[in-house]
Amino acid sequence: MKNLTPTQTECLALLEKTAFVDLTTLDADGYPSSRAMMNLRCKETTPALADVHAEAANPLTIYFTTNTSSAKMREIAKSPKAAVYFYDAATFKGYLLQGVVENVTNEALKKRIWQPGWETYYPAGWEDFSVLKFTPARMKAYGNFSVTEENV
Repeated sequence: MKNLTPTQTECLALLEKTAFVDLTTLDADGYPSSRAMMNLRCKETTPALADVHAEAANPLTIYFTTNTSSAKMREIAKSPKAAVYFYDAATFKGYLLQGVVENVTNEALKKRIWQPGWETYYPAGWEDFSVLKFTPARMKAYGNFSVTEENV
């Protein structure tokens, strides 16, 4: 794994504890469109996926799942630019990751990511199940009344 800066290490530690993050894509009119997403990097809610994330070249990569029929899939097809935001309310620290999101077409990886019980979210199964890979390029860390910006 790439050597992380102290700020990136703090970011990763919080990311691995945060069950939900906000994913922002650009809608058909070019406006930001944000929604809460289950954070598959969270070691408490999806511990079985730690290895999948560890294999990514970028140490802050995040995988998400969504319905293939969702508006976000159409938005991503039009523009892969995206942002992920999450925070710790107790410490007033937050992180904004900016980068690109792509639809994962590797069936073996999709099968590794699928978790028991997800039939609830994907009643049509594989026909309406997609995996997204978010790869950040930049990070903004908010805390202590300041903002730190870094490339990832």
